[in-house]
Amino acid sequence: MNIVTGSAGGLGKYVYKKFIDKNLEVLGLDIAESPSTDLKINIANKNELQELFEKIDSKVESITFAHAVGNSIKNIKKFDESYYRFLNAESNFYILDELQNKLKKEASIIFISSVHSQLTNNESSNYALSKVYLEGLYRRFCLQNNPKNIRKSLIRLGAMDTDMLRENIDFIDQLTEVLPSKNVINPEVVADFIFNFHSKYKLDFDCSILQIDNGVGYQLSSL
Repeated sequence: MNIVTGSAGGLGKYVYKKFIDKNLEVLGLDIAESPSTDLKINIANKNELQELFEKIDSKVESITFAHAVGNSIKNIKKFDESYYRFLNAESNFYILDELQNKLKKEASIIFISSVHSQLTNNESSNYALSKVYLEGLYRRFCLQNNPKNIRKSLIRLGAMDTDMLRENIDFIDQLTEVLPSKNVINPEVVADFIFNFHSKYKLDFDCSILQIDNGVGYQLSSL
C-alpha cells in the first residue's frame, strides 16, 4: 500500500494519480472530499488518526506527506502556532511512529517543506516556523536512523501553482516575473519526481533535502 496525505490538494492529487495510473494500491487521505480522497480524515485529530491506524491491514510501501495548513489570510487568522506545529510537522512523525510495525523493509517517505523555512515574511511566521520545525525533526529522524532501512527525503518547495498559492497571490503573472527562472513550479512535475523517488531513486536520495525554488533564494526581497 502507498499512502498520500493531503490527497485532495494541489500536489497530493497528482501524486495520488501517479499511483492510480500505474495500477498500484494507494490510500488518499484528506479532510476534503475529492476524487482522490479515499478516507476523509482530519490529520490534526489524534482520535481520527487512531481509527486510521486500525484500518490499515497491509504493509505500507511508501508515504507521501503532502498535507499542510497554508499561509493564506484565512488560515493565518483561524489557526494558532500550536496547530501549525502539529499539523505541518509533528503529525508526520506521529503517523510514522504509529505505523512503524506496518512499514515494509525499504519503505520510502517523502516530506514536503517550503522555502519559507529559510526566507519568509511577518504574515507567514506561524507557517514558516512549522516548516523550520518539520526540517529539524526530519534531520533528527535521518541522524537517528530509526526505524532502520526506511528511505526518506525532504523536498523544500518554492512557489508552486496550486490552490494554496492562489489563495495568497492575486496575480500569478506578476509573481512569475520576479522569479529568476520566470517560472512557477508545476505540481505535476513535482509529483512525477516524487513517484520516481519512491519507485527508482529512494536509495540515491536517501536523507537528502532537495530545494526546488526556481531561484527565489538567490535574491533579496528588499533593498
